[in-house]
Amino acid sequence: MNTEPNNQIQQLLNEKTQLEEEIEKLRKELTRLQNEMDERIQHSSELIEEQRNTYNRLLKKVTEKIKSPIQGILEIIDIIKPLASNTEIDDFIHIIESYISQVLSTVSDIIDYTTIYSQELQLNLSWISLSEFMENLSKIYKPQAQGKGLSIEIQIFNNNPLYLYTDEERLRQLLGNIIENSIKFTRQGRIKISINSLGKIGEKEIMVFEIKDTGIGISTEYSSDLLRALANPDITQLLKLPGEGLGLILIKELSLLLEGEVNFDTKVGEGTTFYFTAPFITKREEIPVRAVPLPDKKLKILLVEDNYLNQKFTKTSLLKAGYEVELAENGFVAVEKYQQQKFDLILMDVQLPLLDGIEATYQIREIEKQKDYKTPIIAVTAYAQEKDKKRCLEAGMDMFLAKPFKPAQLINLIKNLTENT
Repeated sequence: MNTEPNNQIQQLLNEKTQLEEEIEKLRKELTRLQNEMDERIQHSSELIEEQRNTYNRLLKKVTEKIKSPIQGILEIIDIIKPLASNTEIDDFIHIIESYISQVLSTVSDIIDYTTIYSQELQLNLSWISLSEFMENLSKIYKPQAQGKGLSIEIQIFNNNPLYLYTDEERLRQLLGNIIENSIKFTRQGRIKISINSLGKIGEKEIMVFEIKDTGIGISTEYSSDLLRALANPDITQLLKLPGEGLGLILIKELSLLLEGEVNFDTKVGEGTTFYFTAPFITKREEIPVRAVPLPDKKLKILLVEDNYLNQKFTKTSLLKAGYEVELAENGFVAVEKYQQQKFDLILMDVQLPLLDGIEATYQIREIEKQKDYKTPIIAVTAYAQEKDKKRCLEAGMDMFLAKPFKPAQLINLIKNLTENT
């Protein structure tokens, strides 16, 4: 009897079994390697997240350190403005204001650059007067331009609307970065800013902001790369260009946020013209300004602020406006004073020692559950991202004011809040 075929079959079966065992070993090894890789990726992700959170905390602290002194400077300027004895001193005050605005613009650019990457940047929409907006924008950059012997001209065509419904701060940032670039690369001549309407598409009006300089222009090769980078959704294309920093990245990202686009024309030796085109909800009639009635009695305000200079100057501004002011240097003192007496309004700094403004607000709202009234609370903070506003509102605060602010902004906010409560 020939057993050779049976032996061959058995050998094949044995080899199959060995292969299956090897495959199982490989599968287990692959599973182990996959699990190990997943753990490493998870660990790396946690490290990256931890580093990002540390960076954000550091950025917040640095922002607070910068913005708090600037708040004091703005309030000092507001106090000494009426005391200016001649035109020269008044001019110097305006120059100081301009430089302060530029510092704030840089700080805002850095913060917004990080916010863009975390996808937390949101629009804060309101009606703005087009002429007032452009006048204020030119005031910020005129001293810088005049320092180089340049002029800034504004042209608003008659067919333009009176008001735009937009985010004033984001629009200012976008145009401001373009203007700064124009000043930087222009040795003589002027910067001309024109605004024109291209007509309506549906409910929105297409507006073009044109910034034209008489600078050195952009080379053909570089301008082609820049145009491609501006048209590309990926901002890393801008980072690859030599010498480009936050400015152009923010211009691009803010233009997308405002549902617009940025383009430019250039000629070497003659200058460059940047165009920002975007749709806006507009109004062509005057928005009536409602007179705010004077209160029958002095409003009593609890000012919760730990910085001595900010205490002094904010209190001075409030007293000048006719308010009665009580001070509290931290959250514990604020809660204690609130338990002892009644206030018409509370200005609550968020970053406070011992007990912060968020927790102090929670405690005040708990106390009010036993009372028959609710006191309006305005959050005052250098942390102005959307998540910071959300935390304040969730704690029970009524409004949000970002540092640094001008005293007039604070007074208007108080009037608007107290007359509606």
